[in-house]
Amino acid sequence: MEGKVHARALVLYDKSASYRTGELAVEVESYFPSKAQLRAARDVLVPQVYDGGAKRARQGRPPKLGRPSYQRVCRRLREGKPLFRSAAGDTPAP
Repeated sequence: MEGKVHARALVLYDKSASYRTGELAVEVESYFPSKAQLRAARDVLVPQVYDGGAKRARQGRPPKLGRPSYQRVCRRLREGKPLFRSAAGDTPAP
């Protein structure tokens, strides 16, 4: 089904999707995401959704450039933890 997507981030994993972009801040394509897409996602998502991201954040470094971990995102959702940084950048937003 095709429709407009309104979201802070849309990260596709191993699937194709048919949609029209509405208000979409970040988009990471499923098969061949560009470095610009990966950087944009890294700027809005908390480091903890990346493999090794929490450790790198404690060291004052950003997560390695790559896709967020599907498993880490799902776990944070189940635990009610934020996925996005606040507008200021460092503190998580609800």
